[in-house]
Amino acid sequence: MGELGVSTILSLPGILCQLFNTCAKYQTPHFGKPMKDVTAQPGDNVSFTCHVKNLGRYLVAFVRTEPTMLISWQHKMFASKRNKYSLENNGEAWILWINNVDGSDEGIYMCQINTNPMVAQIASLTVQKPPKINKKSTTHDIIVKEGSNATLTCVADGSPKPIVSWRRKDNGIIITNEPEGYGESVIYKNNLVLYKLSRQHMGEYICLATNGIQPEESWSVKIQVHFAPKLLPSSNPIYASVGSKVELICTGEAWPRPTFSWSIDEKIILLETSKFEMKLFGYIINSNVKIFLPDFLNVEYLQTTRSSSKNAYHSQGVLIINKLSPEDFGIYRCKAENEYGSESTEIELKEKQLQPFFEYPKVEETSETKTAMPSTAQPEVKLVRKSGKKSGHRNSAPSAATWNRSMCTLLIWALALLTVKNCCILL
Repeated sequence: MGELGVSTILSLPGILCQLFNTCAKYQTPHFGKPMKDVTAQPGDNVSFTCHVKNLGRYLVAFVRTEPTMLISWQHKMFASKRNKYSLENNGEAWILWINNVDGSDEGIYMCQINTNPMVAQIASLTVQKPPKINKKSTTHDIIVKEGSNATLTCVADGSPKPIVSWRRKDNGIIITNEPEGYGESVIYKNNLVLYKLSRQHMGEYICLATNGIQPEESWSVKIQVHFAPKLLPSSNPIYASVGSKVELICTGEAWPRPTFSWSIDEKIILLETSKFEMKLFGYIINSNVKIFLPDFLNVEYLQTTRSSSKNAYHSQGVLIINKLSPEDFGIYRCKAENEYGSESTEIELKEKQLQPFFEYPKVEETSETKTAMPSTAQPEVKLVRKSGKKSGHRNSAPSAATWNRSMCTLLIWALALLTVKNCCILL
């Protein structure tokens, strides 16, 4: 048989296939469209659609990888979670449904046909996750010395990848002291670098992680900057009168919070008595912070919570002196001290001279007043205002001329009455 006969015999099945439309029985199954990746939020119902052409006598299966698990084989379900998966067939479309997805459903899913060799296509399921801050890799509260540098790190996981930002809890400016800028109210960085830390950096810093999926997550870092005491100017001198009660106030900046001691004429006031009381007012960041002094000092800490950390490092030592006596006046020394150093200042306590509440007007004596006013007569008493402000009314002391006119009027009336009385007796 010639070459023409051989080629005609070999092409006969193809010709018959085309004449009787039986080609599909002899074609290999293949995928019509690729499966699409799916992104979902927790609780969603999602699906993978596998388009298969010329399936014929072959079978379709859905498999999950990592871990490997057979979900379905043709119309039969094999997954242990029956409410989790369901299968739908619509002609060439084979649809795998995954219900109420969560993080455990995330992974790679495969649609395969049991040809030899096997053919398959894959797609991924990504379940979005809200931000979660990794507390092991994130900075906790720190204590630093003034003038040093510090780095605050915030690491967050989630899908999609979270955006990390830093801000102060009091909404103040974050002072970075970077070469390219002073600072900002919000900084979008995982690592917040602070240079040349000072007492103004003290406070609470909030790391916020967001990715559009609720809930957001935050983390706080408290920074304590340690430095030696610095006393602030105060009123000086202080005036008080004998027998009164006075408070001497010494205000300073320091952290850790300083101890205050008082002395007068080089004599330290250690213990409280009926004469002396010592108190300390502290401005604290967190009302849960407990402050103590050694028992032998017997000094009471009065804590005052402030919403702003601006005065967090301010302390105020107060010496109360009861029933002042002359020997209590003098120069008092206040000393603030912590582990980083100490500083002293002097406050002078002076006696306040009491002004008389009543005073007599000064009347110039003349020949007329000596004759008109008896020696036993007392001048009118004037009430003196304590304040130096001028009154709107004229209540000044009477002058000598006014006094003389008044006395003359009284004498005329007295002489008139005596004259009338004598006339009545004669009648």
